[in-house]
Amino acid sequence: MTVVSELPADVIKARTLRVNLSATLNKTLANDYEESRGDEPRATTRVDVTVSDILTRFTEEQAGKVKSPKSMETMRAIVRGIEDAFNDTFYASLLYKDEWHVAKAQTPSKVFGALHLLRLLAKFPDMVSPHAFASDDHAKMLNVKLNELGRFIDRNAAALGVPVPPKPERKPKSAVNLDAADA
Repeated sequence: MTVVSELPADVIKARTLRVNLSATLNKTLANDYEESRGDEPRATTRVDVTVSDILTRFTEEQAGKVKSPKSMETMRAIVRGIEDAFNDTFYASLLYKDEWHVAKAQTPSKVFGALHLLRLLAKFPDMVSPHAFASDDHAKMLNVKLNELGRFIDRNAAALGVPVPPKPERKPKSAVNLDAADA
């Protein structure tokens, strides 16, 4: 039995992941969740850009920003870890009830796309305990890459197959509506 020692509050705070997705990506996730709440299973649709493709594109973009071979290897290891986390948690944590009928894929990251990767990014802070990190620096490196990945997906949403959330319906203003608001 492994005993987990209690970490000081400042260490827990430093090692707690915080993934900040844009308002648009959060709306996309909320809309996806709302669509999943029906009684019938949703049809599985084939994606053109898989999680593996997204992570490869992200790695290629990041390669231009990395200053040293050691930094590049660290970044690649983090991205591989994100893909491993996706594959390892996919069936247990990343499917909604109406998707449980999906046949098990050999490697989910080679079949599923951006929407499921966004679900992982949103859940990552709850999935990884501050105790999992050997140091504050390790937590910070992962946190930075998760947020950079979120911004990458946001910038390239259309090309990566991220569905656009519907615009809220607005009632046209009429004299009747204006009068009712003033009452």
